[in-house]
Amino acid sequence: MRKLLVVLMCAVGLYASEVSIGQSDFLVRLINFVLFFGLLYYFLGSTIKSIFVNRREGIQKRLMEAQEQLLLIKNEKEQALKALEESKKLALEIENNAKKEVLEIGQRYEEKLTKDTQQFNLLNQNIYEAYRRKLMLNEVNCLLEEVEQKVQIKDLAHLGLEALQNGGKN
Repeated sequence: MRKLLVVLMCAVGLYASEVSIGQSDFLVRLINFVLFFGLLYYFLGSTIKSIFVNRREGIQKRLMEAQEQLLLIKNEKEQALKALEESKKLALEIENNAKKEVLEIGQRYEEKLTKDTQQFNLLNQNIYEAYRRKLMLNEVNCLLEEVEQKVQIKDLAHLGLEALQNGGKN
């Protein structure tokens, strides 16, 4: 490919000039050019090849490292996604458990509130009944005291009549 390119460039140069090839020093320069690059290749060819080979190997090494790193990153991403899914499942489970606990606690408090309300109502009924009994007992005591006073008055009056009746006889 390179040789063809050199030949084409030379041919273009020959056709473009009005001078014939015999009148120019083109062949001498071409021979010098070929010798120069031949010597360069002979002395520096292995060094240049080793530079390019080392460069190619370095690029391949960096590419392999990048691919390994990409693989590691993909694995870490997959693990992170799995951990995220597990975390979501765990969060959902915790949320469901929390909802159940809230319902259970609500039911327990409702039952306790109902029980406490019933006990409070029973206590109020008992207090009311005790107060009613106390009022009735006070009323009965008052009535009994009145009756007892009337009986005592009646007994005194009866005694006084007997005393009067007996007193008139003595």
